[in-house]
Amino acid sequence: GHPQWLSVLHFDNNSMFSEPRSAVLDDNFFLAGNGQHDSAAELDATLAALRSVPEEDKPHARCRFPARALWLSSQTGEQWPEADCPEWETWQQQHADAEIGLMFASGYLGNPASFFGHLMLHLEQQDAQQDASLSRLLDTSLNFGANVPENENIAAYMARGLFGGYEARYSRAPFYRNTALYSEREMRDLWHYQLSLSDTRRQLLVAHLFEVIGQNYDYLFLSENCASRIARTLELVIEEDLTPDNAPWVAPETLVRAISQATIEGQPLLKKTQHVPSRRLQTEWRFQALTAQEQEAAQALWPAIDTLNLSTPSFQELNTASQTGVLDTLLGHAAFLRQTGDEPEIAELERQLLQARLKRPTSGR
Repeated sequence: GHPQWLSVLHFDNNSMFSEPRSAVLDDNFFLAGNGQHDSAAELDATLAALRSVPEEDKPHARCRFPARALWLSSQTGEQWPEADCPEWETWQQQHADAEIGLMFASGYLGNPASFFGHLMLHLEQQDAQQDASLSRLLDTSLNFGANVPENENIAAYMARGLFGGYEARYSRAPFYRNTALYSEREMRDLWHYQLSLSDTRRQLLVAHLFEVIGQNYDYLFLSENCASRIARTLELVIEEDLTPDNAPWVAPETLVRAISQATIEGQPLLKKTQHVPSRRLQTEWRFQALTAQEQEAAQALWPAIDTLNLSTPSFQELNTASQTGVLDTLLGHAAFLRQTGDEPEIAELERQLLQARLKRPTSGR
């Protein structure tokens, strides 16, 4: 079959020992009875469904599978019957002009599946009337992750994650939720990679993402994970393999490296990179920006995890601007400790620091 048709069905590159099939497990993703295993049969069924007259109270194929409709129209020159597609039209209104990118969260030791980092697709809103930082919070993140039962014990979690037993799916959420989870609560740095795609490629990919949200896929920690699935999704509009075929292990950094080296229509695929530092890293930067005298005062003011000494001479001898810088840095550190949840007395220390800070000018340095 045509490589793009296989991509739109998520027929992955299988080994010579396995029968070709789609990685999508849900029957409602296929129009042919054997569509999961036969891409040609699915093509025939899709064309028949697209050519059919819309029926009342039944979503037409062009509504359910807009990427298939778009791609097959470009290949055959056919136009499909008009149909009322409210869900697709809402999605299109929200994301038709979105820039597409990746969001990489650094490794997290609290979850074995995220030891090596985590990748998400990112749909960036384009609003010239709005502040960039505000519009970024309203962007959409598409996360590919396993459906893990609540209270799953670690032994079962590791066994099923490594050898099979979980299904995974794309889900969507506003970017600000992922910022709160990864950057604030789990203290992970984020990197945003914006991709350079033509309007035609971008429209096809946005349509395809509508098709796959909520569909269940195979899942394995090492090989059928967020990086490999996002790579296969992007390969619909990028004519090269972004991850090695049949690799036993696909890490997020493997895909990031491939994206940074890939070209499309003779131009680099990677358009722009932006770092979103975690609260922990921001606090480290603030501390490093202090003078040696200010750093000494900060350490004397907070000598132990459960002790504040606001009257220490090394702090009191600083001018007001320096005192403000020290307090801002320590407040950032207190917020970091509070988010990790390991030190119950932090709330009281943070209150004392905030009271001291409110006595100083708001302008700081």
